[in-house]
Amino acid sequence: MALCLPGYYGPKELAVILTALTDMFVKTKILTINLCAPQSFSQYLTQVLVPETAILDLLQRILIIFP
Repeated sequence: MALCLPGYYGPKELAVILTALTDMFVKTKILTINLCAPQSFSQYLTQVLVPETAILDLLQRILIIFP
């Protein structure tokens, strides 16, 4: 599998997004191992939820600049 890089936001922002998503979904038990299957929590967060969060954040920023 290819190395997963943080992309646009960089490693510090990746850590912030991961912490927020972990607090929102893992610690509250909203995200269960069954929902992540066949991936682990960390794989699902970094490969699915972080990119989706980044896309939504970028779209919101673009809509603020170009309403």
